[in-house]
Amino acid sequence: MNNPGIVLTCLIALSACGQTAVPLPQSIPIQQVYAGVECGGSQVKPGIRLIRSSEQLGHLYKQLPLNAAVRSKLTKVDFNQSNLLKVNMGRQNTGGYWLKLASDHASINEDFLVIRVDWHTPPKGVMLTQALTSPCLFIKLPKAGFKGIRVLDQKDNDKLSARL
Repeated sequence: MNNPGIVLTCLIALSACGQTAVPLPQSIPIQQVYAGVECGGSQVKPGIRLIRSSEQLGHLYKQLPLNAAVRSKLTKVDFNQSNLLKVNMGRQNTGGYWLKLASDHASINEDFLVIRVDWHTPPKGVMLTQALTSPCLFIKLPKAGFKGIRVLDQKDNDKLSARL
């Protein structure tokens, strides 16, 4: 005697076996180490740079006008366990621009580390200081198996991305 409920249950179970599960994005802890408006050096355009060693950090010091207090924060990173990511807005002609880490966790999506930042630009029509600024953000990341980095703003717009 055939029981339709058992047949249906077996068919559902068999159809589920043929499908592969889509992995959910992983959450990875990250930490803002420094944010400021004077750290662009010669970089005119927005960009990201992954710093994987103290030697690379030393080379960066030669390019950027970072003071001793900022350097002491950056040199505390243990490059055996972590990397530093520099997110740069590029050169701006006025004040009112800044970056801030929006979350203390990033996600991995399609082998890309996805980081959310508050990417602040001044509203149109407001009075601003007339000075060249280069806002940047240094983020400590654990060493992980991602193949690229995407930076999203507070509205989930792609701001920067790079393959590693």
